[in-house]
Amino acid sequence: MHHHRLLSTALRRCMDCSFADPGLGPLSPALVPVPITAMFIGEGPGQSDSPVAFLPPGTAAGDAFDQHYLAPLGLQRDQVWLTTLLKCRYPPRVYGNKPRFADQIHTAADICAHHWLVHELDYARPRVVVSLGNQGVYQRLRELFALETPLDFEDAVGHPHAVNLDGWDLMLFPLVDPDVSRPPGEGDQRRLRSRERWAELHHAQHIPVLRAVLEELLVSA
Repeated sequence: MHHHRLLSTALRRCMDCSFADPGLGPLSPALVPVPITAMFIGEGPGQSDSPVAFLPPGTAAGDAFDQHYLAPLGLQRDQVWLTTLLKCRYPPRVYGNKPRFADQIHTAADICAHHWLVHELDYARPRVVVSLGNQGVYQRLRELFALETPLDFEDAVGHPHAVNLDGWDLMLFPLVDPDVSRPPGEGDQRRLRSRERWAELHHAQHIPVLRAVLEELLVSA
C-alpha cells in the first residue's frame, strides 16, 4: 500500500508531457492487492471517466468492461490491475483529430510507458498484460517496447504472446477495447461497424482463450 501511495503521489505531480493538466491531473490506477495475475491496459482516460477512475461503472465502456471482460473471466475489479497507457486525458482539441497530433501523442505515450507503466509492472507484477484496443494500445506497446509480435492486429488479437516489457517477462494478450466488445443492439450505436466485426469473436473465441490462459497460470502458481 505504501508503494502504491508513493506511485500515485508521484504520478499526480507529473508534468512531463504536453497533455499534462494541472487542474485535473493524471489518472492513478486503483489500489488492489498485489501481486496480481492480470493487468488490463487501456489507451487513456476518456471524457466520460471520472477524475479518479478508468472505465468507471455506470458508463457504457465501464459496464462493458464489467460484463464482457471481467464477468466471463470470473474476475472482480479488485482482482485485476486496471490502468492506462496515457495517464492524462487528451485535450479537447485532440479528441476526434488524433492523426494531426500523432507526434505529440507518441511522445506522451513514450514518456508514460517507459516511466509510469514500468513502475506499475514493478509494483503489480502481473503475469498477463491484456491490451484493450489496437492502434491506441497494442500497436503502441509493440513500437515503444520493440515487441516481436504480429504487426497485424487480426493475427495478434485473442492469442497469448510471450514478450519482455522493459525487463519483465510476461504474456501479452491483445483484445478489442470495451466499446467494441458490445454486441450490436446493446446500448448506443457508437462504433457499430467495428462491433459487428469483433463482438462475436470477442465473446465466442477470445475471452475463452484468455480464461484458459489465466486458469493455467493459477494452477501453476
